[in-house]
Amino acid sequence: MLGSISTWSRCAVGRAGHIRWSTGVRHAGSPRGARDTTASCSTVAGEWSCSPADRRCGVRSFVQSGTLAEDGAVHPLEPVRIGRAELYCGDAYELLPALGRFDALVTDPPYDFKATGGGEFRKVRGGMDQIVAEGLDCGFDIKIIDPLQFSSVIVFAHNDQLHRLLPHLAGMFRRYAVCIWRKSNPMPVANRHYQPDLEFYVHAWLEGFHPDGAMVEKRRSWDGKAAPRKDFNHPTVKPLDLMRKIIVNTAGNSVCDPFMGTGTTGVAAIEKGRRFVGIEHNPRHFETACRRIEAAA
Repeated sequence: MLGSISTWSRCAVGRAGHIRWSTGVRHAGSPRGARDTTASCSTVAGEWSCSPADRRCGVRSFVQSGTLAEDGAVHPLEPVRIGRAELYCGDAYELLPALGRFDALVTDPPYDFKATGGGEFRKVRGGMDQIVAEGLDCGFDIKIIDPLQFSSVIVFAHNDQLHRLLPHLAGMFRRYAVCIWRKSNPMPVANRHYQPDLEFYVHAWLEGFHPDGAMVEKRRSWDGKAAPRKDFNHPTVKPLDLMRKIIVNTAGNSVCDPFMGTGTTGVAAIEKGRRFVGIEHNPRHFETACRRIEAAA
């Protein structure tokens, strides 16, 4: 299976190790199909960088989202299929509407926060700089959470996003619960705030898709260490055991993660026998997700 993954990746993003291309992008609010900005992206020796035009703050890219028809509609590219998983390298906002309905959306989207400060700690740890370089501090469009497409959702969010996220969920789903991951190894920074020892995720559901699992599995808090960035060269990987607990709590058989990252949600879903569909726009993280999910399949 790894051979087909590599072939697909070369077709999509060029040869491994040194990938470079340019593409048109459409700014949010531009007419569908308009291509008004050129963005260059590259990876060299595992490092990922994009020009400012392709940062995910208000910019949607067509680079791997699919083919653009004459009527402006985007048709998804053929996914990588690994067992019960379908994996797309592209833009979630463009791909997701064509992928049908799912029992659960489980995702860790970009947080919306000020990625500044850190002092001496930041100088010796590159995680925050990588977050900024990859646009993971720019937030996401909460309209992607749609009860017409998802019967339940579990979404991670920064503290500063909750005031927008919770009313959105309350207005569309039957009930919701705010849950927490309590870190046993939080970063030793505060930046005139509190130490980031908690991360929030919200579980919302429609009738018939309430939280699943045994009583001990329905606790709204989970204690554990943050995954080291070096494991998968991603700055915000969630612990696999946390995602296993979350998948147990989701009702139904199908799971979608439109901000897949390096595939932790997909690994947990496949382990539990669920059908999984994942989307990731960063080709380096996408390749990592493919390999991790194949190992779990």
